Amino acid sequence: MSIAKAPDPPTAKKFLQLELPVLSQLQSLKMQIEGLANKFKENQTKILSELDFMNSHLSCIEERKKNSAKQLHASEESLSHVLLSQHMMENLINDLLDLAKLENNTFTLTNEPFDLAKTVYEAFDILLHQANERKIGLRAKIDSKDNLRFIQHLYGDQRRYLQILLNFISNSLKFTDRKGFITVVISVKEI
Repeated sequence: MSIAKAPDPPTAKKFLQLELPVLSQLQSLKMQIEGLANKFKENQTKILSELDFMNSHLSCIEERKKNSAKQLHASEESLSHVLLSQHMMENLINDLLDLAKLENNTFTLTNEPFDLAKTVYEAFDILLHQANERKIGLRAKIDSKDNLRFIQHLYGDQRRYLQILLNFISNSLKFTDRKGFITVVISVKEI
């Protein structure tokens, strides 16, 4: 049985000399890892801060888009009011001119082809904003598809038909309950 003997002092010294640099490198590596971990935490905090900033900025942009849409809608409503007022003013002026022509016996009607269905929808377009304000639906109904060819090729004064339709529909809007409907029925009658 052999007994292990203790290393002689010069060998232990050599071992310590080899171990010290490794230990020093391990300590240095540990410090570098800790430094990197700290930098990672700092960067993570910065990244999270940047993400929060970007999210708040995106929220502001979304809010601006909503506000812009509301402003656009308000502008469209205002424009619609102006166009309706302009059209009603034109009709009033035309009515006054027609009245003056009647008094002077110079009133005439034109006799040109026009589409009555398109004229009805033109009247609807003019009065649509007014109808929407009162939540009243506007619809046109043609009593028979066979009559469509007559309605699309009518002869007469399209401006006068439009004027009559505007007066009828405007009066109907005044006397129709909110959330109601106004239906213009177009039918052909033999004379």
